Amino acid sequence: MKRKQRKQEQEPLGELMTVEEVARYFGVKPRRVRGWEKRRVLTPVLRRGERVYMTVEVEHLAALYAD
Repeated sequence: MKRKQRKQEQEPLGELMTVEEVARYFGVKPRRVRGWEKRRVLTPVLRRGERVYMTVEVEHLAALYAD
């Protein structure tokens, strides 16, 4: 029972996007997305050693900078 609880606690809520998916979403290179992370514009979540971003956060960022 503990194993099942631990697995549920480790998985973040919401959909996740990879660096490449975020870059495609904004039409930029992955290097720029990593720059946003360094400037704390986006907050990464580590999933199995891979940096991913919450879709809600990406959409919020897009809404902030929409024309």
